[in-house]
Amino acid sequence: MCEFDPLVILMKTVNATEAKNSFGVLLEDVQKEPVTVSKNGRDVAVMVSAKDYQANMSKGVNPRVVQFHEESVQKFKSSYKKLAE
Repeated sequence: MCEFDPLVILMKTVNATEAKNSFGVLLEDVQKEPVTVSKNGRDVAVMVSAKDYQANMSKGVNPRVVQFHEESVQKFKSSYKKLAE
């Protein structure tokens, strides 16, 4: 039997182009709820507010998740900077 998180299914999803073109709106949206970003039909990221991120980090997170996040930030740093412009 496959387990799933119903909150993930209900999460708003935008494609990467829409996220890039409407980044300011996306930043406002993630203050209300997490948003999934998809590219080529598959989920590639989930954006959350800094407040939610910090709250989750303070609860304790799997070290592998932290490592993956750090690697992703380094790998996509230039893309993040372009999106923020």
